[in-house]
Amino acid sequence: MSSASMTPRRRASAVLPLVLLAAFAGALVLFVWRLTTPPDVVLLPPALSAAMVRCEVPGAGDAPSRVFFADRFEVTEAAYARFVSATGRKAPRHWKGGAPSPDAASFPMTRVTWDDASAYAAWAGKRLPSAVEWSAVAGMGNASWPWGDLFSTACANTFELGLGRPSVVGTFESGKSATGAYDLSGNVAEWTSTSAVSDLDARMVVCGGSFLDVAAGARVSADAIGGRTEGRRSESSDLGFRCVADADAVDRDEALRRALSSLGIRDPFGLLTEVIPARAVLSSGGEAARRLVASASALRQTPRVAEELRRLAEVSR
Repeated sequence: MSSASMTPRRRASAVLPLVLLAAFAGALVLFVWRLTTPPDVVLLPPALSAAMVRCEVPGAGDAPSRVFFADRFEVTEAAYARFVSATGRKAPRHWKGGAPSPDAASFPMTRVTWDDASAYAAWAGKRLPSAVEWSAVAGMGNASWPWGDLFSTACANTFELGLGRPSVVGTFESGKSATGAYDLSGNVAEWTSTSAVSDLDARMVVCGGSFLDVAAGARVSADAIGGRTEGRRSESSDLGFRCVADADAVDRDEALRRALSSLGIRDPFGLLTEVIPARAVLSSGGEAARRLVASASALRQTPRVAEELRRLAEVSR
């Protein structure tokens, strides 16, 4: 019998087994995929201490020394661009189209006010260093420069190098300090949180010198700290910043990361499909928790996850 002579009922009867077989095969593939797919995990941002170095401020008298962490490199234009994108803060005026040029991503961020730098630091879960802390990052010694008392253009981007502009952060391996931090002399000067002793209002101590300074102006010895000040609204082309974090903040960050990382779950049958924004659950969980969860992937809603999130919110207050 030709296909043309088949009735619609007979044609449907012939096709139905094929449809059922395809549906069964698809269901089987989906089932196997769900059984073999790795658990959903929380994707966390880099640790607070990532790309930071351990530093120490000596104690006075019988007081113990204080440990903190400092950025290994000056904050880059790429890092600041992520901050602008995440917060909606006004982009620096020298960025065309509201974003840095691709070839400037690894250069130090400049032309930002003290308030801009402080806002970035808070967003990153950090803060600006005091002048004393900045000095500790540089080595807290009596040496003229972070690497010692003999100046060399192989160690820093100062006026003597003749570059006339900032260089990519971390360029001068031989110029890093004993703590492992780069560009503390030259490249760009750096904001601190220390107010200047001045008759003028709202001036802050700036440390390290820049590509515009001669070697003497980029010294880090104790007698050089405080030699330059800037108004908080300054947007100088040779002024940038790096951030620091207290040791206890780093400890809290690591504890929260371990706890959040443990929330990876397996959902083999696809029954728990409702995704919740974990940020709302931890809205009262403290700055460290909010920073992590704001950057984490969404969590699937299960009683175990919800209970753990509530517990984290309580312990991180």
